[in-house]
Amino acid sequence: MASPDHRERPRLHWPSIGVGALVGLLIAVAGPLLVSWFQSHEPKLVYSAPETIPFHGPEKKVATYQVLVANDGRRAVEDVICVIRVPGASIEQRLISPANLSIAYTDSVSADSIRIQVPSLNPSETLQVSTLASTTGDLPTMPEVSLRGRGVVGEQRRVRPASASLAEWVIATLFLILGVFAGMATVTRMTRGVRRDMDLLMEDAKREFADAEGKLTEMEKETKSLREAAAEMRDENLLDQRLNLAYLCRVHGLEAEADLFLRQSHRASYWSESDRLADAAAKSPDAAFREKVTAVLDAVSGYIRPGGQSHAIILFNLAKIAISAGDEDRARDMLQKSLDSSQDVTAICLRVGIDPAFKGHRWVKELLKEHPRVKELLSPAAVTASSGEG
Repeated sequence: MASPDHRERPRLHWPSIGVGALVGLLIAVAGPLLVSWFQSHEPKLVYSAPETIPFHGPEKKVATYQVLVANDGRRAVEDVICVIRVPGASIEQRLISPANLSIAYTDSVSADSIRIQVPSLNPSETLQVSTLASTTGDLPTMPEVSLRGRGVVGEQRRVRPASASLAEWVIATLFLILGVFAGMATVTRMTRGVRRDMDLLMEDAKREFADAEGKLTEMEKETKSLREAAAEMRDENLLDQRLNLAYLCRVHGLEAEADLFLRQSHRASYWSESDRLADAAAKSPDAAFREKVTAVLDAVSGYIRPGGQSHAIILFNLAKIAISAGDEDRARDMLQKSLDSSQDVTAICLRVGIDPAFKGHRWVKELLKEHPRVKELLSPAAVTASSGEG
């Protein structure tokens, strides 16, 4: 009879263990993929509406809202209806831009809301809606959006960075590996040798998990930086400046200019449009037209206050209109403010030297010579020579 100390250890059937682990792995991977495949074939309507910053107009508060409607599914959506509402506001202007010119739509405005109807929206097709709203009260940073189609209700798109998706796959993969290892440990824990092997595998998995966790921390930092950068993009680059200029022109009686801005297919800029309007006003014999253009540029400068060099260029153009109208006091004041606020004083000086409107005016030369920021650009010898010319 065999001694108890020399009893034969139970043997493991490794092919059965391997097949069981493989089946469990296939189920764990194939199940979520099948669910995801079925969900992706359902119709899906989404919209995005970034926050905006209202600004004070001459008499009202004004804001531009952007809403993007998209079909993110793999089937066409019929009878799409989108309602965009700005509570308590008046809809001044609207601009609807389908990604494909063949997309048919109808729209209507009722008090504080816009209703857009699209007979059919194919997969990956989009519709961009720009809205200019005004009110004497407070304006929200985002509009209210209601979106639906036949058999589907639209939802707001939640944008996730690619780093977050990668992190989720890393964590899911690691947990899947840990689950397989844990199952094998349960089956093979009857032997010390297998338990020791599993301990080593678990240590390796922990080290891999720690490395992945460190990478995930770095990804989260990058994601936070991207979100902070996106939060700072609230200035003129996110707002459609055409709508702002169209609104101000219409308020001050420049109906033709307002319609021109709305018909443009490219984005307008305060810098270039102030140059165009000021040149037209300076050459026009119509004093009423000059006053209207001056009122529009005053509103852009005083209420919108665009960043960068644009503000200084608008002040320069106000000086140009004033000097063309014979109002030298206002021209002097506007040119002084343009030099004070300019990020590039040399550019303003070159404009003064090139533009015929400023030639032959002695006070212009005196202002440039005496301005402290202009003096910084000139050497002592150049200043002396300039003073000697008188």
